Amino acid sequence: MVKAVQYFNFQDALSAIRYYEEVFGAEVVSISTGDDEMFADSNMPDGVDGDFVMHSEIKILGHSFYISSTWNKSEINNDGAMTCFVFDLNDENEKTQMKEFYQKAVDSGVEVQMELGETEWTPMFASFKDKCGVNWMLSGE
Repeated sequence: MVKAVQYFNFQDALSAIRYYEEVFGAEVVSISTGDDEMFADSNMPDGVDGDFVMHSEIKILGHSFYISSTWNKSEINNDGAMTCFVFDLNDENEKTQMKEFYQKAVDSGVEVQMELGETEWTPMFASFKDKCGVNWMLSGE
């Protein structure tokens, strides 16, 4: 089965991973850093060490996200990065999960673009930008 996985690239990927763990309850599946022995025979550029994330996988709400560091800790603009979680509003557990996810985000100091509420297309929708520059949408069906 083919699947799509959101892939984020951050200047400081380790901090982003810790942020997603703290705020969104992300589960870290794996982290491979530049000092991993699998890269021992590689000619890595300067600055690739234990703080440099070659590849990682986290899960948020059961969905995989891949994350890595930018080469040479280059700045990156993630304004175009967007993720949308769609919740089944007929399922009270999912409806509650949507509200709790939104509240955790707000409590962490995200930039709220649209507060959780009714729109023309759905009874519940919200959007916000997190501290890593990623835009999130929560939509109910």
